[in-house]
Amino acid sequence: MAESAPPALAALDRAWDTARSAAAGELGTLRIGYSLSTGAETAPALVDRLIRGNSGLEVSAVPMATPEISPAVADGRIDAGITRGEQPGRGVRRFLLRRERVGVQLAQHHPLAEHPEIEIADAAAYPLRLPDRAANPVIHDQLSAVFRDTRPHPRFHTAAVSFDMSQHDLRDGVTLAPAGEAAVTAPPAGITWRPLRGAPSLTIHLVLPREPSPLHRRVRAVAKTLAHELHWLPD
Repeated sequence: MAESAPPALAALDRAWDTARSAAAGELGTLRIGYSLSTGAETAPALVDRLIRGNSGLEVSAVPMATPEISPAVADGRIDAGITRGEQPGRGVRRFLLRRERVGVQLAQHHPLAEHPEIEIADAAAYPLRLPDRAANPVIHDQLSAVFRDTRPHPRFHTAAVSFDMSQHDLRDGVTLAPAGEAAVTAPPAGITWRPLRGAPSLTIHLVLPREPSPLHRRVRAVAKTLAHELHWLPD
């Protein structure tokens, strides 16, 4: 009996540690769905922090159509979501993760590229490419609303290729693409980004179930700390 006591106690300690980690949301499988446009910086940063800070957590993240993320969280197909814009949906809670300035992507040889900041009215004088509304109605409407009061009315259009990493249509030196500040992360060669003076910010949200588990609370805590450290939210 005496010889078997130490292994038994060690096994009990391991079981206790496992239970404690599970209760803290540090064990298990975490499935995250994210808006494709958050994949350049926001989603990878959060996933990396979750992996590095929780060795017992198996994290996987996949891009999803933005309107599908909140319903997928609500019905349990995924555990958490990262959406550009505050998306509608029942059975979930949304937490502000990041604010970013609105600007335009444009060719480096575009006439407006010489300005560190662009007036909304000046941008409205050029053709404006908006993202497909079906892909993210919230962001489409927010970006178009930036130019609501400009005269003459701006010329909006949607690109034939919904996701063109080369930004081929901007290389004409005329077209502008309204976009959040994340567009400055690894832009294609010859393409740059400039903020629009006075434009409202865009938002990125963390989506969790309305009834959170310890795992969800852990994700929320990690995301909150990360947002503070990377200055994603103004003080």
